[in-house]
Amino acid sequence: MKWSDNYKYTTDLSDVYLSKLTEREKNTQRITIPADKLRFVSTTKALEKYKTDKALAEKIGVMEDIVTETNGKTGLIVTVSGTPYLLGDSSWISISGRISIYGNGLWALEPIDKANLFNARLLQLKDTPVMVIIVDDKVRAIMSGKYSVIPANMVVEKIIEKAQERFAETMFSGGMFTHEITVTTIAFPEVAKKIGETYGIDGLVPGIKIITSDTGYAGIKIVGFWMANKEKGFQQAGSEIYLRHENTNKLDKVLEEMPNLFLKYQNMAAKLAELLNVEMKYPIQAIKNACEKLKLGKKHAKFIAENLPTGDISAYDICMEIFTLPHRLNLSDMSRLEMEEVVARAINLNYKDLDMKTNP
Repeated sequence: MKWSDNYKYTTDLSDVYLSKLTEREKNTQRITIPADKLRFVSTTKALEKYKTDKALAEKIGVMEDIVTETNGKTGLIVTVSGTPYLLGDSSWISISGRISIYGNGLWALEPIDKANLFNARLLQLKDTPVMVIIVDDKVRAIMSGKYSVIPANMVVEKIIEKAQERFAETMFSGGMFTHEITVTTIAFPEVAKKIGETYGIDGLVPGIKIITSDTGYAGIKIVGFWMANKEKGFQQAGSEIYLRHENTNKLDKVLEEMPNLFLKYQNMAAKLAELLNVEMKYPIQAIKNACEKLKLGKKHAKFIAENLPTGDISAYDICMEIFTLPHRLNLSDMSRLEMEEVVARAINLNYKDLDMKTNP
């Protein structure tokens, strides 16, 4: 269900994906009001009056299942200038980041205590403007009034258009969105052909990954991204373009920087080609050393070692195993994105120094 905090949509069809993003934007409300016009109340408190989830749902104007889910998650309702809305899980990111109270102990509190703390803080903010973002019947974020809205559908459409201006052949490799984040991958097959001819690297297709959120994370990030196959890929270290959704920041800033990102594909290809010629004498120990340098766990080193190809092993083989690690583990979408940033640094390791019998 679209209203569920756990909702996730994925597709390999670009037209369908863009249509879904546009549909979600139509189902989005952004209300800017003074902070002291917001009030939190726990669903438990509300149920003292309305008695059942069904009666409370009728009062709010939503399905009963939405109230039941909220009871088991945030347990909170937000009234926006007197109109009640259920609070979605993704809102914790914006609330904890912008209404900083009680430290980490906040999450241990009961909903009624959270409501009291939030209300006290909102009264302190007085008429300071805040933006409440409501998507599919729940509040998904409460942002600073400095927030500058760049909807996800616009971000994706404009960046794809910019890429198509540069490359005659572009390929939509997949899109995913939740109530927290939107992730879109675009590949450039014609660049892959040129890199294969120049550097002797086959099976890798450069592209971009567009990571954006107009709710909790409030930013746009574009990274160079290489597809190893349909299920696996890896980020290109040092290729990030980032823009926060605030003040006068505009999408044009991101679009202007994109050509610089494209130029970095050659550098990455050259580094990968060098690794093809570095033979590893002690691959298992090299993997352990590499994981230690990247601050990955021993369990990750063991996983990579157990899945290493047989036969002669090059630094390229080890690097690729590290690169694709996030896509072979059972991780949440956010954890996978975070690990992709970590393993991207594997390209900068000195594998000759790591190739030894014992730890360096």
